[in-house]
Amino acid sequence: MREVLLGVTIGWAAGISPGPLNLLIVQSAVRSGAGAGALVAISPLVTDAPIVALALLVVSTLPEAVLVALSVGGGLYLILLGVVEWRSIAEEAGDPAPGSHLKRGVIANLLSPHPWLFWLTVGGPTTVAAWDRSPGLAVGFVVSFFAVLVGVKIGIAVVAARAGTRLGARGQQIAGRVGGAALAGVGFVVIAGAL
Repeated sequence: MREVLLGVTIGWAAGISPGPLNLLIVQSAVRSGAGAGALVAISPLVTDAPIVALALLVVSTLPEAVLVALSVGGGLYLILLGVVEWRSIAEEAGDPAPGSHLKRGVIANLLSPHPWLFWLTVGGPTTVAAWDRSPGLAVGFVVSFFAVLVGVKIGIAVVAARAGTRLGARGQQIAGRVGGAALAGVGFVVIAGAL
């Protein structure tokens, strides 16, 4: 039971923590609706499986250079997303294709250092320790973590989409530009932190 409560608590904290993925969720939801934001929100279900597997295999033996490279790559990708968003708003381009929302979320989350650091430092060791006591405890931790993490992020998408419909066309354009600039800014912060 302790592991499930731990998974719920950490999942909630990770779900509401500001970061590149939440920014991308809000941006997609405001621009394209709750469904688009939800597609970005479920990206951890796609990306974290290989991250969890790798973390459980190497639990803290990954060289720091790999984490730095992931951070720099993730930062560059966020800058690219920010520039693309800014330009598409400026050019009054249509909404991205529905599949691209999930793709953008997957790439952003896979290149972000946050899931890697979490699973290498907290999630992996917690899962291994729980598994040693009982496989069911380890499964309970992982399932509760992802259920709450993704649920909170989908909630953020719904709230952002409702706010986006109230903004009107001009407000959505401004929000899109602010979101693009924020994504690029977060990208620079991620790179600076890595270096």
